[in-house]
Amino acid sequence: MKKLLPVILLVSTLWSYKYAVVIKGSTYSNDPGWRAVADTLINRHNGRLFTWTSRVTDVQDSLSAYMPDYIAFIARPVIELNANFVRTVSTMTRELDDDPYGDAIWGIVTGFYADDAIRAVTVDSLRVKSLLGGFIGYTGLVHQSITTSVSQHHRIVFTFPDRAVIDTVASDLCPTDRTYMLAGYLNNGFNDSLPGHPRIEGPVDMFVTSGHANVDVWQLHYPDPDDEGYFRSRFPGQLYGAPHSGADTLINSTNPKVYYAPGNCLIANPSMYDNMVYAWFHTGGAIQMIGYIVVTWYGYMGWGVGSYFFQSQGDYTLQESFFANNQSLVYDLLHGTPGTDSSGLAYDKDAVVIYGDPAQPVRLYPVRSPLYSQSLTVRHGSTRDTFEYRITVNYDSTALSRHPIGFLPYRIDSVQILETNAVDAVVTDNFVMLHCWHSGMQRLSAGDQRYVIFTGKRIPTQVQETPEPVQIDFPSMVTGEYLTIRFGNVSQGPWQLSVYGLDGRKILSQRLLPNSGTRFTLPWNLPAGVYFVRIYSNTTGVMKRVIVVR
Repeated sequence: MKKLLPVILLVSTLWSYKYAVVIKGSTYSNDPGWRAVADTLINRHNGRLFTWTSRVTDVQDSLSAYMPDYIAFIARPVIELNANFVRTVSTMTRELDDDPYGDAIWGIVTGFYADDAIRAVTVDSLRVKSLLGGFIGYTGLVHQSITTSVSQHHRIVFTFPDRAVIDTVASDLCPTDRTYMLAGYLNNGFNDSLPGHPRIEGPVDMFVTSGHANVDVWQLHYPDPDDEGYFRSRFPGQLYGAPHSGADTLINSTNPKVYYAPGNCLIANPSMYDNMVYAWFHTGGAIQMIGYIVVTWYGYMGWGVGSYFFQSQGDYTLQESFFANNQSLVYDLLHGTPGTDSSGLAYDKDAVVIYGDPAQPVRLYPVRSPLYSQSLTVRHGSTRDTFEYRITVNYDSTALSRHPIGFLPYRIDSVQILETNAVDAVVTDNFVMLHCWHSGMQRLSAGDQRYVIFTGKRIPTQVQETPEPVQIDFPSMVTGEYLTIRFGNVSQGPWQLSVYGLDGRKILSQRLLPNSGTRFTLPWNLPAGVYFVRIYSNTTGVMKRVIVVR
């Protein structure tokens, strides 16, 4: 008998994954900026390109055949991206196979300009250590935070790196109108201290808000403005604070961050240019954003992402948290779980969107034990593999309003559940879910365990032999008067070099006839700025963003 080996859960980088990039065909062909976004993601994740013509659902059948683990939907603001697009892709990602659950972790990649999207997706990873709150929440669950009340003037809560939490009402620490204070933290980071505690310092990694909002505004005070201001967006993609009195303050924040808006109506609806989504990616420094595209009243889909992300203490990435929460919602909707509202669940199912690269590792910096620990063990057999997924509760009086989900290391079918002590268990081709608790049940205690044992057949992965990739290399920053391009593993031309500005206008075009090992040095007299350089043949090519510094 083979030894039962533990498998670390929820870290997708431990095994190879399949990544799909979806973009409108005409955008990929004709817009060099957005083509560069697609090519960047393909290169980073060894992804496969899928293009659509009239509707994004044109690619559904081909996605079903490929069955990716991650799908990045690239969409230009308003031209392609609107609320209907969000609902369509949200629904489609649950319809790649026959079960009602999600088939891939997805995200929409956008920005006011293509350059915003490139900046966001080229951030390697983010550890969320510092949280800024426009409402009070998640205190004690992060390394450090400063959160403020949306309804009570002068109330502020500090979570210090030494784990101390101070909740106080003080006008000298939190003004009546928080507009300048919150904008200042976003622009400049934290640099705060109280006697007897270590300093809270460094950039803001996550900003969380609740209260009244719309597509282009967040109202700081709830339920009425009550002498506080607003965060607003202004064309072209400028995020700014508009205080109750005094001059507007621009928010130009460069450090990578998450904007999580679980309690705001419409704030992630992308259907107009003057929009918080595009402003957060253009000047707010966002690399990921989560929010509602509709008026919110139930809140399951919005707030549940935080339940997974903060309570798991780094077990789930932000994108996995979003995916897991949607599967928990679908389960509760299908099974009428006590304590849930079926009309609210149906309303919320496709009402929240996540923007950003779905495979970008965004994790919480852990500061305590998670709400429950997880393990997955796998025993490989000749025809079927045997799995055991188990959770162990770490705190007394635990109520699991969201169902634990474990991601499988490979896809399986012909599933047979052998044993479970949970209320219910669901196993799909790519994850396992345990229903451990619902309202009306006794809460779980520290040490309680729930598990499921099941078998399944591994779905073979079709591996296609591909030629050695073309090697074309050139710098991403030019400070002199020449650009050097090195070619490797290429056939002799013809190749074409084209240079585009940020507006998509072609600035330069030149024909090249390289052999492998060829090195070209071209005059480069362009003024300082950002350009897209594309080198291509009839069958392949590369595109890279190049910054010229003078």
